[in-house]
Amino acid sequence: MPISLFAQEACDNSDTTTGQRTRVAIGTNVFFTKVHCDAQYIHPSRYLASLYLPPHMQPPMCLQYIIMARAALVSPPHKHLADPFYRRARYYLEADEQKGEGEYFVTLAHTQCCVLMSHFEVQNVWFSRSSMSTSKSVRLSQILGLHQLDGKNDWRRNATLPEPKDWCELEERRRTLWAVFCTDKHTSGTTGWPSLMDVNKISTLLPASDESFQLGMEEPSASLLQVLGGDNSLCSSFGYRITTTHLFHECLDHTYQDHQASDLTDIHNSQFWKRHRDLDTSLSTAFITLPETLRGSHTQEATNINLQLHTASICIHRVGAVQAKKHNISADVLSNTQARLVPSADAIFNIIASQPDVTAMFGKPLVTFAAYMATYVFLEDYVSAQNRTSEMKMTALMDLMITIGRENPVTASAAIQMAHELRKTGIDASAVDKVQDLMDERIAKGPLLGQQNTAEGSVLFCPFDGPSGPAPPGVPSEILRGNLSGFP
Repeated sequence: MPISLFAQEACDNSDTTTGQRTRVAIGTNVFFTKVHCDAQYIHPSRYLASLYLPPHMQPPMCLQYIIMARAALVSPPHKHLADPFYRRARYYLEADEQKGEGEYFVTLAHTQCCVLMSHFEVQNVWFSRSSMSTSKSVRLSQILGLHQLDGKNDWRRNATLPEPKDWCELEERRRTLWAVFCTDKHTSGTTGWPSLMDVNKISTLLPASDESFQLGMEEPSASLLQVLGGDNSLCSSFGYRITTTHLFHECLDHTYQDHQASDLTDIHNSQFWKRHRDLDTSLSTAFITLPETLRGSHTQEATNINLQLHTASICIHRVGAVQAKKHNISADVLSNTQARLVPSADAIFNIIASQPDVTAMFGKPLVTFAAYMATYVFLEDYVSAQNRTSEMKMTALMDLMITIGRENPVTASAAIQMAHELRKTGIDASAVDKVQDLMDERIAKGPLLGQQNTAEGSVLFCPFDGPSGPAPPGVPSEILRGNLSGFP
């Protein structure tokens, strides 16, 4: 049993087993209370109950530790435990990989661990690690056959998992597959690296409602291709988030493509402009077909969905505007494209302004991406039209990112990048001075986020730079164990 998130020391040998279990349950409840909206693929009551089973029937230690690490990140008094928990989770995951011939870590729980690990790593701006954890989760899900749980093919001939005991277990497998899918699409969309999952090769149905999953009540659902085709009658809120993530990735992937082979002056037949119109239509349809419960920012799910849609809209229309200017496309096309930018930025600003806990909201890196893109649109609008409202909103978002960046490395990096943009345009010569403390304290790690390709109009939110200077020494496992001697 891992130590409690709320233990006063790394190890307290005087604790009783009952006391340890109680505190572990409390710590795990933090995860399901504050983090579970991003991890809806783990059944809360079943997971908590499994912690009281005999050791060989409990979830693998890597999953237990990464859950505690994610919980520690959102619990300020225990944030210092997040990194030790994470390192311990990696230690157990790698140990499980080395058991036998590698068959012991091909489980649903290890797949869930890799997804959670990827999320933890991206929150710490470890993009290469996060991408590798995502890649591992993708392959594990495919080995387990999670991508064809509901297909017509006789997948059971090659299935690694036994038959699910009940619908709830089947639903957890579906949800895990779609969590892997969303993580892969977000990784690809923000880094420019190719996606690893092909939507046309997934026959698994979308998740049912959260209520039915937690209560164990079977509920019908649709496939992603059905929803993309217009039939959203059986689509849950989680299902809408998945379709939104797919569209978000499609839009960003469009901005990264090399369009040299396409005649960009031909707005009717060019592959670029055809794809641009298709994506614009898909975004408009997505906004129109959202149920009332997912409009605006009433819930975390609604906030997530709307921020992704508006950010995707900004990304494709900025690229469209740049290409229209570069190739002297008609003024109507340019004005129509530019007219979509400020409304989306306004929507992002309003969503962020309406949140009761903005700091917790920025714990999701995609929120920082949305805020950064909205700030950039306001900057461009102020430079071109001297719009004072845009200046006010730009300044407000910038100040907010600087404040949150003192505790959030992702937001800190985006704030520093935006400060350089403000100084470069001459809007605020002292902008870099305002983020000097973020740079001095090295809160922002690695390359600055949100790197602009001004020639093409695209934005690479999560860039990766190769190592510079001599490599740091490795950490032998015995030293790791020594530093974590308080852990079992």
